[in-house]
This record gives sequence, structure tokens and C-alpha cells, in this order.
Amino acid sequence: MYMRHLLKIAVLLTTTLHSISVSANEYAQDDESYLQFLNEEVSYYCYSELENLILSSNYPPAVKYKKSSDRVSMDASYQDENILEIGIIDSCSDYLPGEQLQRPIGTLSYLLRSNTLWTTDSDGRKLKQLAFDKKLGEQYQNCIKREQFCSQRREQIGSEFFSPKSDTWVVVGEKKAYFHSAPTPECKSNINFVIPNDKVKVFNQLANSMIDDEENEYVFVSYGRARGWLNVESVSKPEDIYYKLEEPSKGNYRVKEKRLYFYEDPALACEKPGQPYVIEGDSVWLFSAQEFPGFAYASYTNPNTGTFTTGWLRINGLEKE
Repeated sequence: MYMRHLLKIAVLLTTTLHSISVSANEYAQDDESYLQFLNEEVSYYCYSELENLILSSNYPPAVKYKKSSDRVSMDASYQDENILEIGIIDSCSDYLPGEQLQRPIGTLSYLLRSNTLWTTDSDGRKLKQLAFDKKLGEQYQNCIKREQFCSQRREQIGSEFFSPKSDTWVVVGEKKAYFHSAPTPECKSNINFVIPNDKVKVFNQLANSMIDDEENEYVFVSYGRARGWLNVESVSKPEDIYYKLEEPSKGNYRVKEKRLYFYEDPALACEKPGQPYVIEGDSVWLFSAQEFPGFAYASYTNPNTGTFTTGWLRINGLEKE
């Protein structure tokens, strides 16, 4: 599902691309700094690798949600340099009474040194070893090693580089454009990418002179809930593109599916009992073009009851009237 499900909205670890300033040389001398690195930078930038590891296992919730991984999120925390405790959360579940956290549907422990995965009880005791794709475990550990280098690159940039304003650019070319956790070829992700015609929000461009790289320039972008660096050659400003982008504009659209649900949050697209929906033939009003990949914000007025409903609808379920 490309970059669309890279970072689930329910992920509880909210490190930004430029907020940590601990170098790899410091880790060897400061266990606390290394633990901070694991819990902040690794938990953020290696989230997809860890998610793939979990979804490859025979853990029942992972098997259940493998085909709808958008619903699964993780609250992961390193207890020391070896043990990662993972709370598995159904992103569409209700919040705990009086809490800001959702109820975990299970807990796991991943041991780095042995590359093993265990179910655990509420006290963290290992109960049962799980089977999973060991190569995905190696990918996760390689990501940790990569981020020790990439964290230094991010530190070189400094927070003053980032701009709160953004422009919409378009992914160009014929190939996937892979995200980078820092603006350098060594920090390229092996699994996270956008594809041609995807629209990304560009916050700033980084000149090659800032990173001692004579061949590459990068742009810092967001796509949906995801953020990262793309090589500048993989994106272009819309006015530089000679073909017209196919995107919905505001106006009346007709529902072409038997049932199309309204969502409060397009990043989760949770379907719950009593959730409002429109049916084939209904006419809805789109307020704007896609502001979130694959979705547009729309309204519907029931002609019989006068009920007014707003929310996010899937673009592919609509056609222009």
C-alpha cells in the first residue's frame, strides 16, 4: 500500500525528523543516550520494518489484520538495549475510560540479540515464542544500524532549515521514489516509497552543499501522515508538468458504489456500527481536491430527512456528475 500506511495515526511515538541531537559516537559512552536513540529515532524511522516483522508472525492478531494493516498500530518501547516491548493496538478500537490511550489487543517482546519474538503477559513475562520471517528481523536490525549514521546527518541540518509553509509538488518519472530518513543516499529506505502522480507537500529544499553531496539534492516532504526526504529529481512543481493531473475538483459528485462510508479520519478509515454512509446514485458535494491520498472531504444532504452529513469519502467511489 506504498507509503500510505507507513505511519499509522495511532502511533504514539511522535519524534520529528530534526528533534534529536545524539551522535553515534556518544552511544558507546552513554547507555542512556543510546536508549533514547532506540526509543525515539529508531521507533520512528524503523516503524515499517518492525511492522513487517510483526505481520509476518503467527501471532493471532497479526494473522487477523494482515490484509488490513492500516488498522494495526504499535506502542513500542525499549526497556534496555536488547528488549523491545510492543503493545499491539487496533486503531479503530475505543479509548480506555479516562485515558488518552487505546486498549492494546496484545503485547509482545522482541529480543534484538537473539532475533526472537515472544508473547508476554501484563508484567512483561515471556509466555510463548512466535514464528516469523527471520529476514525481516534482520532488516529491522539493519535499519537500526543505518539510523545511527542517519541521525548524525539530521543533526547537521538543524531545525532552522524547516519551514512551516508548504507547496504541493508531484512525483514524476516512471519508477517508485523512495523516502530517505536523512538527505543522503545512505539513508534510503528499502520499503517506503511514493509512486508517479502522487502529490506531496514540500516544505523546503536542501542544497547539496549543506550535506557534502555533489550529486544529489533533496526535498523534505509529507505524504498523508508520512514525512521524509525525496531526491529532488523525483518530484516537480505542477506548473512544470506538461500533462494535466487527474484529481477531483470541488463540486457535485455521484456515488458509484453500493455503499460508501464517511470517515472521521482518512488515515484510519474505521468502519463502526452506526457509521453514516451514502449509496449508489446519491449526490454529494466535494469541498476540495484530495487533501489526503485517496480521500476527499464531502457533504451529503438526505433529500427525505434533510439530515446533513460531512466526512471523508474514498475518491474511487465517486464520479463527476
